[in-house]
Amino acid sequence: MRGILLIGLLLWSAGVYAQHYQYRVLIGDRDAERGVLYYDYPTGNFGVLGICNPSDTASDFYYGIAIHHERGEIWVCNVLRNRIDILDFDGNCLRTMSSGFSRPHGIAIHPNGDKVVFSHNTFAMAEYTISTGQWRPILFAYQDGEYTVIYLDGIYGIEWHPEGRYLYAAARGGVAEIVADPDGSLTNSVRCQIGVNAVSIPWDVAVISGDAQTTRLTATDDDFMGANQPRLRRVGLYAFDMPQPGCRRLGDLAGNPEPGTQLFGIAYAPDNTLWVSNYNSGRVYQLDENGTLLRTVQAGNPKLGVGIAILPWCWSHNGDVNADGCVDDADLLAVLFLFGSTEQGIREDVNCDGVVDDADLLTVLFHFGSGC
Repeated sequence: MRGILLIGLLLWSAGVYAQHYQYRVLIGDRDAERGVLYYDYPTGNFGVLGICNPSDTASDFYYGIAIHHERGEIWVCNVLRNRIDILDFDGNCLRTMSSGFSRPHGIAIHPNGDKVVFSHNTFAMAEYTISTGQWRPILFAYQDGEYTVIYLDGIYGIEWHPEGRYLYAAARGGVAEIVADPDGSLTNSVRCQIGVNAVSIPWDVAVISGDAQTTRLTATDDDFMGANQPRLRRVGLYAFDMPQPGCRRLGDLAGNPEPGTQLFGIAYAPDNTLWVSNYNSGRVYQLDENGTLLRTVQAGNPKLGVGIAILPWCWSHNGDVNADGCVDDADLLAVLFLFGSTEQGIREDVNCDGVVDDADLLTVLFHFGSGC
């Protein structure tokens, strides 16, 4: 009888096992100057995370946001105060530093954790090396006699390729792919750029997938379509080819939930959804992988900055708690030792429901021996 019960429990565990995620959406506030806002998925908790040394006389507009996972830090562009604010994951201000150029807008931390790149809504970018504390300018222009030729301008939201080989930038004329050196240093070599037309103005980019042949990403597009024509503002889908250079706009992933307003920041979450901010209304939308609107969150009062980033807390797995490739007695013991724990973001909470309990134990048992 007990054997039948155990089999039944294991079958139940297999039936309920599905991929679950817990993460925090970080949002840069603008008009209300509250600093970094947060929205917890899936609980729906919303609030103010923190701000660095707010001013009574200057505006604290938080724009680009990036997460440094190894250091446990949140880096934010405080655009009008010409500085970078750095907070911990609890929203405590750790330090501030002057930006490489004025008006930092976008930020991207290289996967190696040492190089941080900033955009400034111009043809200039700045790179900061954490290990040395040195700044380096990167100019997308060259001198042709008495003239300066600018070949990439209005650089706004930016994001690294997952392997750090390229930086993707929302810029005037479309989304651009910029080459990086092997050590992660950004060059001023634009490998490819594509947009709807020469006056396209995407505001932000988010990489959604990449393999040996293609990197796919999305952008918050803002396209001028001619005199007396409404601007086209929607989420565009792009592809950049590997290893030979090539790029194309694949089409629209999603329309604008509030026509006439400006879509601004965009970020890709581990559950394959996109989070998109609306500059004008201050709302944040969650879209599924097909562009269907899943939820709307009122975050701004009224406007938001371009910054939006995802801080994962937990993602469910098959019971390999110690991530050694084998579900075995070590994983079983790990769950037993923390049984009843409600600590956030631990792998012992196998199904990411917020508590280490019998459901997590059963998942380990069901997959016991997998990968060994």
